[in-house]
Amino acid sequence: MRLPGFSFRQMHGLVYDNNWQLYQIFTDELLIAIFWEETQFNNIPQSGGTAVGLGQVEPSELWTLKKYGVQTNAAAILASPAHAVQITSYYLRHLYESQQTTWRSKSETLKRYAGYYWDKAAWRLMAITGWEACERALQQIPSDPWDYPDLVKSALSMARAFPKDDDRFHKALFPGT
Repeated sequence: MRLPGFSFRQMHGLVYDNNWQLYQIFTDELLIAIFWEETQFNNIPQSGGTAVGLGQVEPSELWTLKKYGVQTNAAAILASPAHAVQITSYYLRHLYESQQTTWRSKSETLKRYAGYYWDKAAWRLMAITGWEACERALQQIPSDPWDYPDLVKSALSMARAFPKDDDRFHKALFPGT
């Protein structure tokens, strides 16, 4: 299992500074949950697949962001964690705004983001449930959440479990503690 590429404080700052699109619907805490579950805060290409970045966005979908004035590619996403956050934010916006229903839904957007309609796999719904549980738990932590590492770890584990020997993970997520 790969160690986190960024500390929790670094990831929190990256998301806070770069989640501009519909952030009131797709909160910073939700993006943090997605990034933890997808890559454990590593801005990487998908192992055995084509998705890239912190949020594992498919390069074949990047053309959909042109309507927002965004032209990018996998290399640009992998070169900049800030850009990886921005692209995830834009892509969630696109998935939300492109819904063909009268009422747009956060839940529907997350199903589309997770690829649920590709194979209707139950594990994808479970991943979404984990993201949302993590989001709610992170939102319950007082300001300066990095001062509460046990609460943060508990929240993150709702999106993706920690290995049994998580001392290395703790040190990577909360340096100096």
